[in-house]
Amino acid sequence: MTRSTGPTARARAAKARTRNTGYRQVCAAVDVRDGGTCRCCGQWAGEARHHHHVVFRSQRGADTLDNILVLCANCHEAVHQHTLTITGDATTAVFTYRTVPRRSEGHARMTACTKCGVDVDDSTGRYGCPNCHGEGLG
Repeated sequence: MTRSTGPTARARAAKARTRNTGYRQVCAAVDVRDGGTCRCCGQWAGEARHHHHVVFRSQRGADTLDNILVLCANCHEAVHQHTLTITGDATTAVFTYRTVPRRSEGHARMTACTKCGVDVDDSTGRYGCPNCHGEGLG
Protein backbone atom coordinates (compact mmCIF):
# COMPACT_ATOMS: atom_id res chain seq x y z
CA MET A 1 0.00 0.00 0.00
CA THR A 2 1.45 3.37 -0.97
CA ARG A 3 1.08 6.62 0.86
CA SER A 4 -1.52 9.01 -0.49
CA THR A 5 -0.14 12.03 -2.28
CA GLY A 6 -3.49 13.37 -3.40
CA PRO A 7 -4.87 16.83 -2.65
CA THR A 8 -5.98 15.83 0.83
CA ALA A 9 -2.51 14.67 1.91
CA ARG A 10 -0.88 17.77 0.39
CA ALA A 11 -3.40 20.05 2.13
CA ARG A 12 -2.71 18.36 5.49
CA ALA A 13 1.04 18.73 5.02
CA ALA A 14 0.70 22.42 4.10
CA LYS A 15 -1.52 23.04 7.11
CA ALA A 16 1.00 21.30 9.42
CA ARG A 17 3.88 23.41 8.04
CA THR A 18 1.90 26.62 8.56
CA ARG A 19 0.89 25.58 12.06
CA ASN A 20 4.45 24.65 13.05
CA THR A 21 5.82 27.95 11.75
CA GLY A 22 3.18 29.92 13.63
CA TYR A 23 3.76 27.88 16.78
CA ARG A 24 7.52 28.51 16.65
CA GLN A 25 6.92 32.25 16.25
CA VAL A 26 4.58 32.30 19.26
CA CYS A 27 7.11 30.31 21.32
CA ALA A 28 9.82 32.85 20.45
CA ALA A 29 7.54 35.65 21.67
CA VAL A 30 6.74 33.65 24.84
CA ASP A 31 10.49 33.26 25.48
CA VAL A 32 10.92 37.02 25.26
CA ARG A 33 7.92 37.68 27.52
CA ASP A 34 8.86 35.09 30.16
CA GLY A 35 12.62 35.64 29.94
CA GLY A 36 13.39 31.91 29.96
CA THR A 37 12.21 31.48 33.55
CA CYS A 38 9.47 29.17 34.78
CA ARG A 39 6.28 31.13 35.29
CA CYS A 40 5.31 28.89 38.20
CA CYS A 41 8.42 28.71 40.40
CA GLY A 42 10.59 31.47 38.90
CA GLN A 43 13.53 29.13 38.37
CA TRP A 44 15.66 29.54 35.25
CA ALA A 45 14.31 26.98 32.78
CA GLY A 46 17.10 27.38 30.20
CA GLU A 47 17.23 24.96 27.29
CA ALA A 48 15.08 22.45 29.19
CA ARG A 49 12.10 24.83 29.20
CA HIS A 50 8.69 23.64 28.14
CA HIS A 51 6.23 25.78 26.20
CA HIS A 52 3.04 24.71 27.92
CA HIS A 53 -0.50 25.30 26.66
CA VAL A 54 -2.75 26.49 29.50
CA VAL A 55 -5.72 25.08 27.59
CA PHE A 56 -4.37 21.87 26.08
CA ARG A 57 -4.36 21.44 22.31
CA SER A 58 -6.49 18.34 22.80
CA GLN A 59 -9.12 20.65 24.31
CA ARG A 60 -8.85 23.03 21.35
CA GLY A 61 -6.30 25.31 23.01
CA ALA A 62 -4.83 27.83 20.59
CA ASP A 63 -1.19 28.49 19.75
CA THR A 64 -1.38 32.06 21.01
CA LEU A 65 0.60 34.25 23.39
CA ASP A 66 -2.36 34.19 25.80
CA ASN A 67 -2.37 30.38 25.96
CA ILE A 68 1.33 29.42 26.11
CA LEU A 69 3.79 29.96 28.95
CA VAL A 70 7.24 28.72 29.95
CA LEU A 71 7.52 26.02 32.61
CA CYS A 72 10.59 24.22 33.96
CA ALA A 73 10.70 20.42 33.63
CA ASN A 74 9.55 19.85 37.24
CA CYS A 75 6.54 22.15 37.04
CA HIS A 76 5.61 20.88 33.57
CA GLU A 77 5.61 17.29 34.79
CA ALA A 78 3.55 18.30 37.83
CA VAL A 79 0.88 19.75 35.49
CA HIS A 80 0.64 16.51 33.55
CA GLN A 81 0.62 14.45 36.77
CA HIS A 82 -2.34 16.59 37.94
CA THR A 83 -0.58 17.91 41.04
CA LEU A 84 -0.30 21.44 39.61
CA THR A 85 -3.29 23.32 38.20
CA ILE A 86 -3.09 26.49 36.10
CA THR A 87 -6.10 28.81 35.96
CA GLY A 88 -6.52 32.01 34.00
CA ASP A 89 -4.61 32.69 30.81
CA ALA A 90 -0.85 32.77 30.24
CA THR A 91 -0.50 36.42 31.26
CA THR A 92 -2.59 36.18 34.46
CA ALA A 93 -1.89 32.55 35.39
CA VAL A 94 -2.57 31.36 38.93
CA PHE A 95 -0.76 28.17 39.97
CA THR A 96 -2.24 25.82 42.57
CA TYR A 97 -0.62 22.66 43.92
CA ARG A 98 -2.88 19.83 45.01
CA THR A 99 -1.69 18.54 48.36
CA VAL A 100 -4.47 16.08 49.12
CA PRO A 101 -4.45 12.91 47.02
CA ARG A 102 -7.47 12.07 44.94
CA ARG A 103 -9.64 9.21 46.15
CA SER A 104 -8.77 7.14 43.06
CA GLU A 105 -5.06 7.38 43.88
CA GLY A 106 -5.37 5.29 47.02
CA HIS A 107 -3.14 6.10 49.95
CA ALA A 108 -0.49 8.55 48.80
CA ARG A 109 2.25 9.36 51.29
CA MET A 110 2.24 13.03 52.23
CA THR A 111 5.43 14.56 53.58
CA ALA A 112 5.87 18.10 54.84
CA CYS A 113 8.82 19.92 53.26
CA THR A 114 11.33 20.74 56.00
CA LYS A 115 12.28 23.96 54.26
CA CYS A 116 8.91 25.60 53.55
CA GLY A 117 6.30 23.32 55.18
CA VAL A 118 4.24 22.52 52.07
CA ASP A 119 2.65 19.04 52.07
CA VAL A 120 4.06 17.04 49.17
CA ASP A 121 2.88 13.73 47.72
CA ASP A 122 6.13 11.77 47.80
CA SER A 123 4.64 8.38 46.93
CA THR A 124 6.49 8.38 43.62
CA GLY A 125 9.69 9.92 44.96
CA ARG A 126 10.13 11.84 41.71
CA TYR A 127 8.88 15.36 42.23
CA GLY A 128 10.18 16.85 45.45
CA CYS A 129 8.82 20.05 46.86
CA PRO A 130 7.18 22.28 44.22
CA ASN A 131 8.39 25.42 45.99
CA CYS A 132 11.95 24.32 46.77
CA HIS A 133 12.45 21.77 43.96
CA GLY A 134 13.22 19.04 46.47
CA GLU A 135 15.69 20.94 48.64
CA GLY A 136 13.55 20.54 51.76
CA LEU A 137 12.75 16.85 51.42
CA GLY A 138 14.93 14.18 52.96
